[in-house]
Amino acid sequence: MELYWINLLLVLFWGILQELNGNHKAKRAISACMVTQLLLFSVLRHETVGSDTIQYINMFEHIANSNINLWELTFGDIEPGYILLNYLVGLIDLDSRFFIIVMGVLILFPFVLLIERYSTKPWLSYYLFICLGFYNNSMFIYRQFMAIAVLVLALDFILRRKMVCFVLSVLLAVCFHRTAIIFLPLYWIYSLKINRGYLFKALLVGGLIFVLGPELIRIANKYARIQYEIGYSGGRTYLFMLLFLVWVLFMRLKEYLSDSRLKLFFHMLVLATLFQVLSLQMELFIRVVYYFVYSLIVLVPYAISACKSEFRPPVVVAACLFFAILYWANLQGEWTVAYKFMWE
Repeated sequence: MELYWINLLLVLFWGILQELNGNHKAKRAISACMVTQLLLFSVLRHETVGSDTIQYINMFEHIANSNINLWELTFGDIEPGYILLNYLVGLIDLDSRFFIIVMGVLILFPFVLLIERYSTKPWLSYYLFICLGFYNNSMFIYRQFMAIAVLVLALDFILRRKMVCFVLSVLLAVCFHRTAIIFLPLYWIYSLKINRGYLFKALLVGGLIFVLGPELIRIANKYARIQYEIGYSGGRTYLFMLLFLVWVLFMRLKEYLSDSRLKLFFHMLVLATLFQVLSLQMELFIRVVYYFVYSLIVLVPYAISACKSEFRPPVVVAACLFFAILYWANLQGEWTVAYKFMWE
C-alpha cells in the first residue's frame, strides 16, 4: 500500500510548488508533471492490480482475436460501444499493455481537461480526485468510466445550451454503460435556480426517494436484465458527508452560483446526494452517484478560493487535506491487492 501513499504525497508536493509559484507557465508545467505521474502510475501497474483488470484484459483479448458479429454487437451483455472500442484497439496492437495504456489515456484526460478548465486550484482537484476514490476506480471500472469520460466532455454542451450535441453525447456514453442514460435530465435541471427553496424541494424529493425507494427499485427490476435485491444498509456515512457538503458549499458559494459553471456543478452534487439516498435501498445506485459526485473536485477548490481573509484560507485548505486523506485512508481497506509495477 506504500506506493498508493507515495503517489498521493507526490501530488501534495506538486501542489505546494504550484501554490508557491506565481508564474502561469510554471503552474501549467507543474500540472503537466502531476498528470504525467498519474498516467504513469495507472498504465505501469501490474495486471493483477484492481479487482476487474484481468477480467477486462481477458475480454479485450477475446474481442480482439475474434470477428465481431452483429448479434454480439447489438444483443450481447456488454455494451456495443465498449466492444467496438476493444476491437479497434486490437486492430492496432493485440498486446494487453497497449490496451491498458489506451484506456488510461481515454479515461484520465477528460478529467484533466475538466480540472484545467474549471478548477481554481488544479493541484487540490487532483488531490481530491485521488482521495475521493475517482482515480482508483478509473483504473479498474473501465466500461462505466469510459461512459463518465464521455459525459465529462459533454458538460460543455450543457453550458453552451447545445441540446442535440448533449443528447448525442449521452447516447454515446450509453454505448459504453447503460446506466449513463441517467445523466440526460441534467440538461433541463441545469435551468433551475439555486436558492434555499431549491434545497428545500431537493430535501423533500430525497425524503420521497427514501420512502418510495423500494417500490421504485421493484419497478426498475421489471425492466432490468439482472434482478437486484432490495435492502442495502450501507452508505449512510457517505450520505451525511454529501448532505454536509451541499449545505456548506451552498452557504459559501451562494453569491457565486449565478456563474454558469458553478451552477452546473452544484446541480450535479445535489443529484449525487439524491441518488445516494436511493443507494441506501440498493447498492447498485452507488454506481449512479459516480456520474455526478466528481463535481466536488471543482466545487471544493472554488469554495476555498472564495474564502474571505477572515476565514484564513490556509487553515481551510489544511482542514480539507486532512479530512480528504482520512476518507482516502478508509477507502484503502477496500483495496485487496497491493500496488506493484508491471515488471514485478
